[in-house]
Amino acid sequence: MIDPETGIPSLKAFRADGQRPSAKRLEQEVKARMPERSLMGIVARTAYWVEWWRRFGPPSGNEC
Repeated sequence: MIDPETGIPSLKAFRADGQRPSAKRLEQEVKARMPERSLMGIVARTAYWVEWWRRFGPPSGNEC
């Protein structure tokens, strides 16, 4: 909505009436199919695929 006096746009907060039964079923199905993961497993998997661990070390030219 745009304020008629100042012309500044703003967003109104949307309030939901509650969850639909289909949304609750979807949430239950997603939780049932999604495997449980540990934080260390997630870190290890991202390190393997992204190789972010290579970015940690001494700055270039500093071999101390």
